[in-house]
Amino acid sequence: MTTYTLTVTARDTTLGLSHSVTATLIVDDFTLTANPTKAKVSRGQTAFSTITVTGENGFSGTINYSVNEPSYVCNLQPDPVALSSTTTSISSTLSCNFSSGTNTVSISAAPNSGSPVRSLTVTITVH
Repeated sequence: MTTYTLTVTARDTTLGLSHSVTATLIVDDFTLTANPTKAKVSRGQTAFSTITVTGENGFSGTINYSVNEPSYVCNLQPDPVALSSTTTSISSTLSCNFSSGTNTVSISAAPNSGSPVRSLTVTITVH
């Protein structure tokens, strides 16, 4: 959920009067989480992480993922996912096959409108 606070102040400099009004605007939004955010696997094993998108404050719409690794290295399914008034949270499975080292996978999620964009990283170490 994204919250904005707006304060409007009217001043009469002749009389020295001032009045303010504050309003809070809560915008439909969603969160993006990963579990786990760090994984260690042996060479030849597939690393997995559950990526969950959760609508807040009535958010609904299609969420599209973007992963910084090619699909033959990392795959995220299902993609896209759709949130609604009855489906407020959806999990996808990230599966990655790296040959060695410590690898950072960046995942971004955005609705069809393009905004807001939420991002996270998952670190996968092959030993």
